[in-house]
Amino acid sequence: MYNTFMTKTEEMLEKKGIENNFQLRRWLPRSYVDYSVATGCMEGSVVCVGVMLSCEKLKSQKDVGYIYSRVQDLTTNLIFKVIIFNQPYAFNTYHDFIGKNVLVCGEMKYEYGSYKIVGPAVFTDDVENNKRVLPIYPKVAGTKPFYVRKKIYESCLEGEEDSLPSDFKKKHNLAGISWSLYELHNPSSYQNLKKAEERLLYEDMFYFAALNELVNRKDEPNCAPMANVSLCMLLTQRFGYALTPDQQSAFFKISSYMTNGQHLRALVQGDVGCGKTIIAFLAMAQAVGSGKQAILMAPTKVLAEQHANQLKKLLPEYEDKIYYAGGKAPLKKDLKKIETGEYLFIVGTHALISEKVHYKDPGIVVIDEEHKFGVDQRSAFEKQKKGIHSISMSATPIPRTLAKTIYGDGTEVFIIRTKPNGRKPVFTVYDNGDNIPLYVRTALSRNEQVYVVCPAIEVDDEKMEGVVSVKDAAEKYASWFPDINIGILNGKMSAADTKKVLDDFKNGVTRILISTTVVEVGVDVPNATLIVLQNAERFGLAGMHQLRGRVGRGSKQSCCMLISAQENPRIHTLCSTTDGFEIAKMDLEMRKSGSLFGLEQSGFNKYVQEIIDNNEVYEKVRTEVKDYSVIMLNRHIKKMQLCHNQKRQILFGNGGFIDELTESKNKE
Repeated sequence: MYNTFMTKTEEMLEKKGIENNFQLRRWLPRSYVDYSVATGCMEGSVVCVGVMLSCEKLKSQKDVGYIYSRVQDLTTNLIFKVIIFNQPYAFNTYHDFIGKNVLVCGEMKYEYGSYKIVGPAVFTDDVENNKRVLPIYPKVAGTKPFYVRKKIYESCLEGEEDSLPSDFKKKHNLAGISWSLYELHNPSSYQNLKKAEERLLYEDMFYFAALNELVNRKDEPNCAPMANVSLCMLLTQRFGYALTPDQQSAFFKISSYMTNGQHLRALVQGDVGCGKTIIAFLAMAQAVGSGKQAILMAPTKVLAEQHANQLKKLLPEYEDKIYYAGGKAPLKKDLKKIETGEYLFIVGTHALISEKVHYKDPGIVVIDEEHKFGVDQRSAFEKQKKGIHSISMSATPIPRTLAKTIYGDGTEVFIIRTKPNGRKPVFTVYDNGDNIPLYVRTALSRNEQVYVVCPAIEVDDEKMEGVVSVKDAAEKYASWFPDINIGILNGKMSAADTKKVLDDFKNGVTRILISTTVVEVGVDVPNATLIVLQNAERFGLAGMHQLRGRVGRGSKQSCCMLISAQENPRIHTLCSTTDGFEIAKMDLEMRKSGSLFGLEQSGFNKYVQEIIDNNEVYEKVRTEVKDYSVIMLNRHIKKMQLCHNQKRQILFGNGGFIDELTESKNKE
């Protein structure tokens, strides 16, 4: 934190999450402008060094005051005008420039026989310090750019301890950290700027690799063997179909970990509808069969309730042992049953990590759609019991090597590609909207059901002109199909209303469900064979693929219609493939790492993106950090922690905080 007596600039910077000079020095320019070479007078963007001839206050015909100056350019000897509006307080400053050399940069126009610059980007008599490559920073509300640059410049003069090992810097020919940070904010040349950028890249690579290495050196906690698979055998008989080869392979490996008492950290990746949940249920059954509790946490009440109902349907004899917790904290009587071990299968949302919830003997936790949870939510279970097995499930696939990099070498990555027998690929078509009635009518004529997904509940903004809202779609589809029951769903509805709408759709009472993206996960209606995405151009690629997974969940051929006035690369990609891994790869290229892990982990995404863009560099650094002691690794980690806003803690190692990792006891 800055000191108690903060300046206005410091106060505004703190509101942007910049709380100390370590963070300020790493608040890098969004771009640079090269003012190092004088262009002379010409139309367009110019850099002019000249002699100030005159400066006076004038008023326009509309009685608007402005400062009018004349400068003779030293490159072309031409005289040009400099006009500045709305800065009467600056007149004395500019007037003092008369007779001096000045630097003027900005957009120059030639009008009525002379050159002029209105509102220059740079107008100063300090030519030597400004005729260079200048940094451009994001705007900070409530303070002027000059004061921000001044504060950053002062912080760079402080310098800071260099925490990278000397031999590591020498091996990679890296500049010192203080010099690099100064150059990033005050570049003397583009060559030095690149050298400084390289140093900061290695700074980040070493930091992330050091965290990974400390996780790998941790003593694995002792786990009690969970070898009773009788409940798993019962489940497999009740699934109604044989496990796919990928499902078998994944569960056998998971089961082996649990049977042998090896601590399991697993990431199960797979496309929508590939059967990841089955693997989770089997692992949970093995834990419960071995006398432990099993926990499953999902990001939405809809998805969590669906999992709980599926478990009750598969294991009716355990119905009173299966507990579902929605968005609210469990009641006292339920808390007691969890604490005494009467509840064996506990399914819910974030309510499961409430401080009031105490588990008797949890053996495994499964986190569904794990990328949708925050950092503290994921690590909460390990705080309650060291050595609890954990399985994260994600329908947003990432390459195995990247997954290992992000979640740590100790994480087993399982990939489920094959889908259960009988399921057909979803046919995807782009349409401008003209053929919606035909497609919907065809599905309804087969006694099938239809999803319609809209990007907004209502539209009352000019910027959203042309957007079909849930309200608009409900009116339109009712006019097309007046004899068909239509359900409406959005995220603002109460839990009771949401449940009724979904139950009506599942039971076939309503034939068409018009919704926002709230149906993206957790809605499983095999009879729904058509999904219409209105204004598909407003959806992300991964989001559209996830929504497409709402159909094709039975043996019938299903279709996804992407409705948009104009096709774009995301729509084209979705029409060309149903491979979730290919789509994830394309989405990563289009949207960067934020689309994988969510905005709440912006710091984490920064490191992931750097690793993606510089994978060869990271792999070298990851190998080299193995040779350094915990003391050396922690030295760099602790310094880098000062560079992070602590309100935005960074996830690492499948559910841990960076500050927790540095405090853990590791082997030298």
